[in-house]
Amino acid sequence: MIPIVSPLVLVVDDAKDTRVIYAESLRFLGYRVEEASDGREALEKVSALTPDVVILDLKMPLIDGCEATRRLKTAPATKAIPIVVLSGHLLEESRQAALAAGADVYLTKPCLPDDLARHLDELLDRRR
Repeated sequence: MIPIVSPLVLVVDDAKDTRVIYAESLRFLGYRVEEASDGREALEKVSALTPDVVILDLKMPLIDGCEATRRLKTAPATKAIPIVVLSGHLLEESRQAALAAGADVYLTKPCLPDDLARHLDELLDRRR
């Protein structure tokens, strides 16, 4: 029998409390989860781990969420990885910037973990 491996999600947020809350909630729901605290670390971890989905905050030090998204979506090795931007920015301009950078989904905080997981499942189903 072939074991079923749960999807790997990379949660990227410079706010440790936010990152931990979403990471632990997703682990509880059965996902494998890795964490990163900024865009540069996210790019390194995506390269090393090739997660099934990346969840990014917009406003982060070093490399922000839009730039990290842009880099991931233009690189041949990572362009197919779905990206969920999970941000506290409520402005339409922020949503448009994230989507223009290549984000697949834009969600605003606070977002219930079950709602986030539903979006992740939809993205993963589309990839299959």
